[in-house]
Amino acid sequence: MNTQERRAKLLGEVRDGSGHIQELADRFRVSPSTIRRDLTALARDGHLL
Repeated sequence: MNTQERRAKLLGEVRDGSGHIQELADRFRVSPSTIRRDLTALARDGHLL
């Protein structure tokens, strides 16, 4: 899964109420730092408040 695909799926997870960094990292098989970077990018692009 590439970065864009992961971020699109991550956005769906967060919008459905999932928000624990470690849980998301485990689900997407990436590090917590990657999830934080993805969330920062999604917020920067206006997808998250």
